[in-house]
Amino acid sequence: MIKQLSLIVWTTSANCNVIAKSIGNSVFRVPGILLPVLLSLSLIFLYTRWWTKKTSLLFYGSFTKILYTDFIFPEPGLEFL
Repeated sequence: MIKQLSLIVWTTSANCNVIAKSIGNSVFRVPGILLPVLLSLSLIFLYTRWWTKKTSLLFYGSFTKILYTDFIFPEPGLEFL
């Protein structure tokens, strides 16, 4: 978890540095609120990606457990329920 968090922080700061350099070198000045907005959106995107992977793994894990215990090797006496 700490490695993932440090990787997220490092990636986000690298992205912010690239964005800040491109804003500073561009002809058109972008409002200063854009950088925090982009940072927040990227963190929200990463969190939702992590959350959907976690919940899908939990769902498929429980589904295979139900399939394995109820249909492949059912308890004795419960074959026809």
